Amino acid sequence: MKLAVIGGGFSGVMLTRLLQEKGYECHLYEKESSLGGLCRSKRIKNFIYDLSGGHMLYSKNEKTLEYIFNLTGKENWNKISCNARIYFEGDYIRYPFEAGLIDLPKELHYECLLGYINASYERKYYHRGDPKNFYDWLLYMFGKGISSHFMIPFNQKKWNYNLKHINTDWVEDRVPSIPVEEVIKASIGIHTSACTDKLVLYYPEKGGFQFLIEKTASNLKDIHLSTPVNDLKRQKNKWIINDTEVYDDIISTVPLRELIHIIKNTPPFVTSTLESLWYNGVATVFVGLNKPFEHNYSWVYLPHKENGLCDTVTFLSNFSQYNAPAGAGSLVAEITYKAKTLPEKSETLVNTVLSSLETCKIIDKKDVIVTDSYFSPYGYPVYGLKYNEFKQIINNYLNEVRLKRFGRLATHSYYNVDTIIEKAFEFVEQWY
Repeated sequence: MKLAVIGGGFSGVMLTRLLQEKGYECHLYEKESSLGGLCRSKRIKNFIYDLSGGHMLYSKNEKTLEYIFNLTGKENWNKISCNARIYFEGDYIRYPFEAGLIDLPKELHYECLLGYINASYERKYYHRGDPKNFYDWLLYMFGKGISSHFMIPFNQKKWNYNLKHINTDWVEDRVPSIPVEEVIKASIGIHTSACTDKLVLYYPEKGGFQFLIEKTASNLKDIHLSTPVNDLKRQKNKWIINDTEVYDDIISTVPLRELIHIIKNTPPFVTSTLESLWYNGVATVFVGLNKPFEHNYSWVYLPHKENGLCDTVTFLSNFSQYNAPAGAGSLVAEITYKAKTLPEKSETLVNTVLSSLETCKIIDKKDVIVTDSYFSPYGYPVYGLKYNEFKQIINNYLNEVRLKRFGRLATHSYYNVDTIIEKAFEFVEQWY
């Protein structure tokens, strides 16, 4: 059986590896000149940064970690204790917000703690039914204080859509809640499981996060770089790519919006439905500094509009000494955006972000020695209230034409690296 995988991001590379390991002739098509997609890294003046923001390897699945470490060598990864912070009213408080209440002014501390306790009590004893949208879910889980001061403004900034128009199907794994007893302990200064410094993360010692891509792609055959798939036809139980190459089966890992437009004769009702599936692009601004940071923060969240465009700042030089030259520091600021909502020129975006980072006391602009920016139109799928309905219409059509999909962008699902690895094994086991 001759197979083709379209899209050379981590999903496509991982899937191609597993299929070739099983003995299949599997070709990988990538429109860019290098593999990696959202996981690519870039070198600039002796710095290296991850193009679409700070990536980390984290998994509760020991088999997933074992596979990655066997493939790449565990000795090539830095083990990092998570030290995340939230910029709040001119100070840096511990993350998650409910575990850092002790860092707040006393009145605000009391308001947020009381709200969290009340929310926990109401869930346990009142049984009012599960909330139907993300906004109500935040109030339901965290109470009014934490929701109004952090959760709602941060998520509104992150998702760019009315939170009342986002569903709750995805929140369980993405917005963890902490037992009320643990929040109370943290609130009076007892170190508990609610503190993220017990969370163990991994980051490549050298090469940025693209190290994972390069190791996963090592020894693969039939990789077609700089080869966009512009035309896809189904004919006599075969797939034809760009009117030339014939395959028995195709797996797409490219964004649904792009896939639908390269399949010939797609029904209009499918393409119109596709417009109703929401997503955000991601932009990053890289900043290289002439001195290292005086802290060991992993990243900082900037939840409020007055903090500027970016919602997360990752301190890359704190992950690996090789991400910056000796005596230097580096960070990457991440912005999620809808189409046509960012400044058109990269220089404008960079200057805007630098000013906001200085205002938030993250950098001093006089220490900046290099900057860069990156834009990807596809970053995060957004789960609207009718997400499942719209997605089912598209899936029904793609299943009918027997086109398989895999990965974050092709399934319009919020997957991280560890999830992709787990689901790649499941996918290959199910279909091949």
